[in-house]
Amino acid sequence: MAVATRMTVDEIGVALAIYTELHAADERAIRRHLDPTPQACFNEAMVWVKSNAKVVRLLRSDPAAIAAQSYVLSPARSWVARVLGLGKPKGVIAPDDAELASVMKDLQKAKASPKKPKRSDHDDLRALVDDAFDAS
Repeated sequence: MAVATRMTVDEIGVALAIYTELHAADERAIRRHLDPTPQACFNEAMVWVKSNAKVVRLLRSDPAAIAAQSYVLSPARSWVARVLGLGKPKGVIAPDDAELASVMKDLQKAKASPKKPKRSDHDDLRALVDDAFDAS
């Protein structure tokens, strides 16, 4: 069986979606020529591309910035979520010094306290089987 490319169907769908958005190609015309599986991948990729419109604009205006990896990708969101601003990440909140100190104390306590060896499920099963044979 001949392989035309090493890219997966998902990767080809993303590449085609980026091309479609960059060159303002007709999505419906492209979908018409795709089989069901590539069409589904293309549809998902178009949602992702539209969710990352800033990256596509950056690709159009400054490809060197893309090569330098000076961009941030967003997860795919529906057009309603994009329009209403639903599901946007709120940002990462760094812990303050008190929280870090509390975590450090907990780690030191856990390290200092001796741990009792836990019985594994295998040991529990063996004990049950031994008890069953002893009872008979």
